[in-house]
Amino acid sequence: MNAQRLLDLAFASAGVALFAAPVAAIAVAIVAEDGGPVLFRQVRVGRDRRSFTIHKLRTMRDGRVTRVGRWLDRKSTRLNSSHTVISYAVFCLKKK
Repeated sequence: MNAQRLLDLAFASAGVALFAAPVAAIAVAIVAEDGGPVLFRQVRVGRDRRSFTIHKLRTMRDGRVTRVGRWLDRKSTRLNSSHTVISYAVFCLKKK
């Protein structure tokens, strides 16, 4: 295992550990609000036209923003961007 791989795994692990409790609380709030799925998954196209799946906390239901979504979308929370940490961690674990 090279140094870059170890660094990637270290930062991904630290990010997941840092965001685990807040994301778990938000997940409970999303389920309590409407019982729907917690994560929104979407396939996107990245560099060199490679597709990847992005995971985000679900903030909408039937085309309308939920109460939890409204709270997450405020600039002061920034927790809706935690999907970046989750996606990065998944990417690091899949890398060979």
